[in-house]
Amino acid sequence: MAIRQVVIYCRVDGPANESTPALIEKQKRKLLDYAKSKKLLVKKCYEDAGYSGCDMQRPGLSNLIHNFNTENVNAVLVVNQSRLYRGAMPDALQELSGKIISIDIPYER
Repeated sequence: MAIRQVVIYCRVDGPANESTPALIEKQKRKLLDYAKSKKLLVKKCYEDAGYSGCDMQRPGLSNLIHNFNTENVNAVLVVNQSRLYRGAMPDALQELSGKIISIDIPYER
Protein backbone atom coordinates (compact mmCIF):
# COMPACT_ATOMS: atom_id res chain seq x y z
CA MET A 1 0.00 0.00 0.00
CA ALA A 2 1.40 3.39 -1.00
CA ILE A 3 1.78 6.09 1.61
CA ARG A 4 -1.02 8.60 1.39
CA GLN A 5 0.19 12.14 1.02
CA VAL A 6 -1.57 14.97 2.85
CA VAL A 7 -1.34 18.66 3.69
CA ILE A 8 -2.14 20.14 7.08
CA TYR A 9 -4.22 23.26 7.71
CA CYS A 10 -4.27 25.13 11.04
CA ARG A 11 -6.23 28.26 11.92
CA VAL A 12 -6.75 30.41 15.00
CA ASP A 13 -9.39 33.10 14.82
CA GLY A 14 -9.68 36.37 16.67
CA PRO A 15 -7.00 39.02 16.92
CA ALA A 16 -3.50 37.62 16.97
CA ASN A 17 -1.87 37.87 20.40
CA GLU A 18 1.02 36.35 22.35
CA SER A 19 -0.72 32.95 22.66
CA THR A 20 -1.50 32.64 18.93
CA PRO A 21 1.79 30.95 17.91
CA ALA A 22 1.39 28.37 20.69
CA LEU A 23 -2.20 27.63 19.62
CA ILE A 24 -1.16 27.15 15.99
CA GLU A 25 1.75 24.95 17.10
CA LYS A 26 -0.58 22.83 19.28
CA GLN A 27 -2.86 22.16 16.29
CA LYS A 28 0.11 21.42 14.04
CA ARG A 29 1.67 19.00 16.56
CA LYS A 30 -1.65 17.16 17.00
CA LEU A 31 -2.04 16.82 13.23
CA LEU A 32 1.56 15.71 12.71
CA ASP A 33 1.17 13.08 15.43
CA TYR A 34 -2.04 11.85 13.82
CA ALA A 35 -0.40 11.69 10.39
CA LYS A 36 2.52 9.72 11.82
CA SER A 37 0.17 7.24 13.55
CA LYS A 38 -1.69 6.67 10.27
CA LYS A 39 1.51 6.50 8.21
CA LEU A 40 0.58 9.59 6.21
CA LEU A 41 3.24 11.69 4.53
CA VAL A 42 2.75 15.40 5.27
CA LYS A 43 3.80 17.41 2.22
CA LYS A 44 3.14 20.89 3.62
CA CYS A 45 1.58 22.80 6.50
CA TYR A 46 -0.66 25.79 5.83
CA GLU A 47 -1.78 28.14 8.58
CA ASP A 48 -3.77 31.29 9.23
CA ALA A 49 -3.76 33.28 12.45
CA GLY A 50 -6.36 35.92 13.26
CA TYR A 51 -8.88 35.02 10.53
CA SER A 52 -12.52 34.05 10.92
CA GLY A 53 -13.64 30.67 9.59
CA CYS A 54 -16.38 32.53 7.68
CA ASP A 55 -13.78 34.54 5.75
CA MET A 56 -12.52 32.60 2.74
CA GLN A 57 -9.95 35.32 1.98
CA ARG A 58 -7.19 33.86 4.16
CA PRO A 59 -3.63 33.68 2.86
CA GLY A 60 -2.92 30.13 4.04
CA LEU A 61 -6.26 28.77 2.85
CA SER A 62 -5.94 30.56 -0.49
CA ASN A 63 -2.50 29.00 -0.99
CA LEU A 64 -3.81 25.57 0.01
CA ILE A 65 -6.69 25.76 -2.50
CA HIS A 66 -4.40 27.09 -5.22
CA ASN A 67 -1.70 24.45 -4.64
CA PHE A 68 -3.82 21.42 -3.71
CA ASN A 69 -3.83 19.72 -7.09
CA THR A 70 -0.19 20.49 -7.81
CA GLU A 71 0.94 19.20 -4.38
CA ASN A 72 -0.07 15.67 -5.46
CA VAL A 73 -1.85 14.98 -2.16
CA ASN A 74 -4.81 12.82 -1.19
CA ALA A 75 -6.28 14.84 1.67
CA VAL A 76 -6.29 17.91 3.89
CA LEU A 77 -5.93 17.21 7.62
CA VAL A 78 -7.59 19.56 10.10
CA VAL A 79 -8.22 19.30 13.84
CA ASN A 80 -11.90 19.89 13.11
CA GLN A 81 -13.81 21.24 10.14
CA SER A 82 -14.39 24.60 11.84
CA ARG A 83 -10.67 25.32 11.44
CA LEU A 84 -11.20 25.09 7.66
CA TYR A 85 -14.61 26.79 7.37
CA ARG A 86 -17.74 27.69 9.31
CA GLY A 87 -21.30 27.16 8.12
CA ALA A 88 -22.07 25.54 4.78
CA MET A 89 -19.09 24.24 2.85
CA PRO A 90 -17.91 26.97 0.46
CA ASP A 91 -17.79 26.19 -3.26
CA ALA A 92 -14.02 26.65 -3.35
CA LEU A 93 -13.58 23.75 -0.92
CA GLN A 94 -16.12 21.50 -2.65
CA GLU A 95 -13.93 21.66 -5.72
CA LEU A 96 -10.92 20.14 -3.98
CA SER A 97 -10.16 16.84 -5.62
CA GLY A 98 -9.18 15.15 -2.35
CA LYS A 99 -10.67 14.63 1.07
CA ILE A 100 -10.95 16.77 4.14
CA ILE A 101 -10.15 14.72 7.22
CA SER A 102 -11.13 16.13 10.61
CA ILE A 103 -9.36 14.26 13.39
CA ASP A 104 -11.33 15.47 16.46
CA ILE A 105 -14.83 15.41 15.04
CA PRO A 106 -14.95 12.67 12.41
CA TYR A 107 -15.79 14.21 9.06
CA GLU A 108 -14.58 13.14 5.69
CA ARG A 109 -15.52 14.75 2.40
